[in-house]
Amino acid sequence: MGKNSPGGFELVAYAVRKAGLKRGQRMLEIGCGEGETLHELKERFGIRGSGVDKSAESVKRGKTRYPDADIREGDADFLEFPIRTFDGVLLECTLSVAAMQTEVIHEAYCVLKDGGKLIISDLFAKASEREEGTSEAGQGSAEDVNGSLCDGGAGGLIDREKLIALCEEIGFTELLWEDRTEDLKTFVAEKLMEHGSMEAYFASVVPEGAPTETFCKASGSGKKQGYFLLIMEKPKARVKS
Repeated sequence: MGKNSPGGFELVAYAVRKAGLKRGQRMLEIGCGEGETLHELKERFGIRGSGVDKSAESVKRGKTRYPDADIREGDADFLEFPIRTFDGVLLECTLSVAAMQTEVIHEAYCVLKDGGKLIISDLFAKASEREEGTSEAGQGSAEDVNGSLCDGGAGGLIDREKLIALCEEIGFTELLWEDRTEDLKTFVAEKLMEHGSMEAYFASVVPEGAPTETFCKASGSGKKQGYFLLIMEKPKARVKS
């Protein structure tokens, strides 16, 4: 997603440094679009990237822009990679629009090496939204609403407590949570200046023929919608004594 998500590539770069990912390591981006972020990771950090995206048109355009890139059409909830392949998995403004969000986290865990890092940035429901909503924060299973981590299903705002609870249940350890709502506000303000409305902006970035539901609809409206950065670690293998 790169420049088409809050914080742009600078937020991704910050997350990579915080996660301790190094040159030569492998990163999988789920919802890679045309592969712009993967290209930047290679150029700036020497990270070897692979990407999957649900949009065949985005993958086609990405292969034209970056002929050597490993970009594939595929579903986030069924990754066709061997287990323990990657040092990092990136979900940049992707998880909230996935159809089976809990399965996406499970798949990420499987393809990560021991000690690998899961990096997620996305929209989340701030406290006022959860208090006013029909469901209560932290109540019920992490897999409410057909495997969704969002109140109301895919395309909504992620519930922080559900997401972290699910990750920890699967086996991840939390390394970092940051509220990056200021990045969201800046992003929305810039797009409004450039395009006049967020609707016009989304129309400009969604490739013709691509499913619009695969694109995170950030609006920055009111106090309810926030943006976050989360880094989780898959436990390192225990050394037998």
